[in-house]
Amino acid sequence: PPMSPVSPVATAGFIKQLVRETEKEAKEAREQEKERKFEQQRPAKLDDSVVQYFLHLTQNECQPVDEAMDRGTQLLVNGHLGDGPDGRSAPPPETKATHKRAKPLRKPKGTQARTASAGQCTTQLENTDTPQQNTEQNIGSFPSSQGPVAMETTLGTQQPSRKDELSMENWDSPLDMGNVRQDGQEPSCPAPERQEGENIAERTGGNLISQEANQEVVGSHGEQVDLEKVNGDIWYETDQVWYVNKEGFTLATVLKPDVGTSELPEGQVRIRIESDNMIIDTDEELIHKTNPPKLDYSEDLAQLISLNESSVLHVLQQRYGSQLIHTKAGPNLIIIRPSSTVSNYSGKLFKGKQDGMPPHVFAVAQRAYWNMLIHRKDQSIIPLGWSGAGKTTSCQSALEYIVGTAGSVGTTVTVEKIQAMFTILRAFGTISTPQNNATTRFSMVASLDFNQAGRVSAAHLQTMLLEQIHVAQQSSCEGTFNVFHQMLAGLDLSFRSELHLHQMAESQIFGILPFAKVEEKQRASSAFGKLQAAMETLGFTADEQMTIWRVLAAIYHLGAAGVCKVGRRQFMKFEWAQNAASVLGCELEELSTAVFKHHLKLIIQQATSKIHSEETADSTTGPRLTGLECVEGMAAGLYEELFAIIIMLINRSVSSQQLALTSIMVVDTPGFQNPHHENRERAATFEELCHNYVHERLQLLYHERTLVSQLERFKEEKVQVTFDMAESVPASTVSVIDQTSSQFKVQPSNKGEEPKGLLWILDEEVLVQGSNDAVVLNRLCSYFEKKGMGNEDKQPVRRCEQ
Repeated sequence: PPMSPVSPVATAGFIKQLVRETEKEAKEAREQEKERKFEQQRPAKLDDSVVQYFLHLTQNECQPVDEAMDRGTQLLVNGHLGDGPDGRSAPPPETKATHKRAKPLRKPKGTQARTASAGQCTTQLENTDTPQQNTEQNIGSFPSSQGPVAMETTLGTQQPSRKDELSMENWDSPLDMGNVRQDGQEPSCPAPERQEGENIAERTGGNLISQEANQEVVGSHGEQVDLEKVNGDIWYETDQVWYVNKEGFTLATVLKPDVGTSELPEGQVRIRIESDNMIIDTDEELIHKTNPPKLDYSEDLAQLISLNESSVLHVLQQRYGSQLIHTKAGPNLIIIRPSSTVSNYSGKLFKGKQDGMPPHVFAVAQRAYWNMLIHRKDQSIIPLGWSGAGKTTSCQSALEYIVGTAGSVGTTVTVEKIQAMFTILRAFGTISTPQNNATTRFSMVASLDFNQAGRVSAAHLQTMLLEQIHVAQQSSCEGTFNVFHQMLAGLDLSFRSELHLHQMAESQIFGILPFAKVEEKQRASSAFGKLQAAMETLGFTADEQMTIWRVLAAIYHLGAAGVCKVGRRQFMKFEWAQNAASVLGCELEELSTAVFKHHLKLIIQQATSKIHSEETADSTTGPRLTGLECVEGMAAGLYEELFAIIIMLINRSVSSQQLALTSIMVVDTPGFQNPHHENRERAATFEELCHNYVHERLQLLYHERTLVSQLERFKEEKVQVTFDMAESVPASTVSVIDQTSSQFKVQPSNKGEEPKGLLWILDEEVLVQGSNDAVVLNRLCSYFEKKGMGNEDKQPVRRCEQ
C-alpha cells in the first residue's frame, strides 16, 4: 500500500530524546556561565613590572631591587618563576606596562577589589594586626604601612590563559598571601603582618563606600565629623538627590549605613556631593528628590515625578542651555530671556490647533483665542517678571499672532499696525539702562475686539505714564526717553533749522545729549526712520508729526536754557529760552510766566486748606518752588500731554464703530525693580514703588486663580489633596500698600484707630501740617509690624536700618 503522509504528531521516543538533548545543552550552558563568572570574579594577576615598581618604592627600607636581581634572585609573580611570565625574562623598560599610583583607601571591614574592565584591573593588598606564621619563608615583601595599598594598572602584556589559571588554583601563591617571596634569602625588612581568613571582596552593584584617609568630612553646619569614626563604618550609595545650600543646589548621593554601622540622629542624612566628593551630614529639609534623566528636557513641568524648586530650576537650566527658552507650567508659560537671538517657531505650526502645541507665546495666544470662541468670555494674557525680562516683546508677539490668525474686518487692525504701534510705544515710553536698551516705563492694556464670526473688528490702547518726570531727572546710569536720541540723530537738515536744532547746546540740565559714538548715531538714525514709517502706517499726518517734533524740541531747549540758582527765578540763557518759545508758538514772556509764575505747591495748599485766592496772593509765607523745579515741572507736563496725544492718535487708527462681542486683553507693566540688585546706592522712588505694587497685585491674581481657587474646588468636591500652602503670599504684601482694616485683619496698636495701608496713610498725612516721612513710617509699622516674631522675613513690614 502507498506510504501514508507524515503525521504532524511526533512519536513518544522522539520527544524523550529531544528532552534529554535539551537538558544536556542547558547543563553545558550553565557550566559555561559558571566558568565565565568565575573568570570575572577571580582576582587579576599582576605583571612583574608592577611588582618591580612597588619594590622600587621601598628602596629606602628594603633591599634594592637591582642588587637582588644581580644576585640571580628570581621573583615569584603570579605563580611563575623568574622576572617574567613562565620564567621568561621581563620585557625591556620601554615595553613595560604603564601604571599609576592610586591614593590609599581605608577599609576596616575587609578589602574590596573593583572588577577589571577594558584591559585594566584593580587589586588591593591589606595588612592586618595578627602576626603571620612561617615568617622564615617571607624573604622580600612590601613595607609595613598603616593602611592598605591599592593600585590600578593597565596591562600591556597578554594575560595567562584559562588553562594556566586553572593549573594554579590550588597553588598557595605568595601574591595571594599579600607577600612577595624570594628563594634562599632572609628578609631584608620587617614582613607585614597578616590575619588568617582575610579575603578580597569584589565590589558589586551595591556601590559600597569607603572613605579615603585624607578625605574631608564635614557636618551639616560646617562642623567636621569624627574622621576615625567615619572610617570605621561602611556606608552604601543609594539614591541621587539635590542638596540645597546658600549658593543654590547641587547633585549629591544619599549614603545609608551598613549592618552594624550606627545610624545618624533623626532628621539627619549623610550625603556625598558629586562635584567634589565631600561627605557631609545635613538636614532632611535641605534634600530634594531628583527625576529620571529622561525628564531633564520636559516641555511641561507638570510631568515631573518629583516637583520641587531644585528639579524645576534644573529643567529650566537644561532647556535654556539647548536654546529652549519656553517651558510650560500647566496652563502657564515660563520664558527665559535669551542672551542672543533664538529662532522662534512659525505661526503656521499653531494655527488651527487646540492641543499638542509646543511651549511658546503663540500657543498661549492660540489657547486664549479658542477659549474665547468656545466659552464666549473675555480672555487676558498677563506677562510677569523682572524689569528687562522681555514682557513687552511677548505682548507684541501674542497680539501679532492673534491678528494674523483670526483675521480682521477690513484694514482697521492689521499686523503692520500692531508692529507700528509698538515701534512708537518703544520710542516714547522706554529708556536706556545698563541691563536693557529699551526698558518700559509705562503700563499698558491693549485689547482686541472680536465680532460674532471671531474676527478682529477693532483695537483699543490704554496707558499710564507715571515717570514723566524722567524726562528731566535721570540717575547716573540711566538715560532719557529714547525718542530724543532718535530725533537728534535722524532729523533732516531742513527740520533741524526750523526747530533750531542745527547747533547743539554745550550744557543740558535735563541730560538730553546726542550720542557721541558713530555706531550709536547710526542705530538711532535708523530707529528714527522706522519711527516715521510707523507714524505714517497709523495715519499720522505731516502736521501732526511736525507738532510732535516741536514739543520734543521745546523740551530740549528748556534744558539748554537752564535756570538761575540764586536771585530771581528766571532762565539763565535767554537765547535757548527764545528757541523754546519759538517752537511752541508763543512769546518768551508768556513762556516765562507759564514756567515761573504758577507755583504748584501753593495751588495744592490753596485747594486743601480752602484759603481764598486774595489771601494767598497777599501772603508771602509758605512753600515756594525753586527755579529748577519749575523748569522740570514744565518739561514733565509737556511730555505727559504729548504722550497722551500720541495714544489718542493710535486709537484713532485702530478703532471702529462695529459691535464687539468678546475681547482679548494683553497687560504689560514695568517689571519688579530693586535698586540694590543693580548696585545702586539709593532707595526706590515712589514711581518704582507703584510699579512693584501693580506687579504684586498681578501676582496675587495669579496665586488665587492657580492655587487658591483650585484647592477650594477640590474641597467642595471632597477630593483629598495634600498641599502645603506657602506662609508668605502676595496678599500680605499688597495689604501693606492699599488694604484697610475690613480687608486685612491686623490688631492696631491703638484700638480706637483703624489700620490702613501706605496709600491711605499718605492721603491723610499730606493734609496734616508739619507731617513728614518719619510719621508715615511709624504709623505704617504700628499697623502691620508684628511684635515678638522670631523670623523677621515672615513679617509683612520690617523696619530697616538706613
